Amino acid sequence: MTPTPTPSGTHGPGYTKTLSTLKTLLTAPGRTFSSPDAWGDGRFSAAAYVVNDGHGASRVEVMLSGGEQNPCVPVRQGCSTLPDGSVLYVEKESPEYTDSRQAEFGVVNNYVVLQRRDGRSISLTSYNGPQEKGKPHTRATPLLSVKDLTALAKSKAWKLPPVSKIGK
Repeated sequence: MTPTPTPSGTHGPGYTKTLSTLKTLLTAPGRTFSSPDAWGDGRFSAAAYVVNDGHGASRVEVMLSGGEQNPCVPVRQGCSTLPDGSVLYVEKESPEYTDSRQAEFGVVNNYVVLQRRDGRSISLTSYNGPQEKGKPHTRATPLLSVKDLTALAKSKAWKLPPVSKIGK
């Protein structure tokens, strides 16, 4: 068995739990994991891995927050309200750059935010490259689709931080 690499970010019990949960939920036959990272400040916990399924590297990130501004106020394209009253915001294959660097690097992402009624949220991003910016893409599209990310956001495995006031 190969030892799990140590995350590079600022980490503690909550952050490493988020990293572990991310890996558990992403594990599938043929996938390899590298570049673990975990960070946070008590109001949020975030983690990322570079995941490769044999078709190119894809950075996958998660952030669990105790209180974020609702991404659907005002309502915009990509917003929907789920039966439990939570709000889902999605972006599909959104370019990382708005200038000539997009042609150079070609990185796009799929992104979802699931905002629960109590204000806590889970956001997930999957890129078509090993990092958000500064390196070229390694695959045509991100490893995880909006549908995949939405299913991950709805998982009961995440340990969300306590509810916190936005802006504190």
